[in-house]
Amino acid sequence: MRLALGATPRNVLQMIVRETLTLVAAGAALGLPLAFVCTRVLKRMLFGVEPTDQITGVVCLGVLLMAGLAAGYLPARRAALPEPVSALRTE
Repeated sequence: MRLALGATPRNVLQMIVRETLTLVAAGAALGLPLAFVCTRVLKRMLFGVEPTDQITGVVCLGVLLMAGLAAGYLPARRAALPEPVSALRTE
């Protein structure tokens, strides 16, 4: 619909990816402190990793961000491809 109203495919792609990464960042901001609290409870199940290992936390955060980027980019790319006329016909 935005394409039919004059937005460029790049604008649509950026908007969807930005919204997705905002949600991922909010989830990470809430989840990281909870994860550190939970590691104290699960300390005896962690083998070879300290509960507050910073490298593991950074790697997990990076994997989370990459997964969120892929989860937002692929549908955004598909949303930016249709012809504006076909979008108006289906609506």
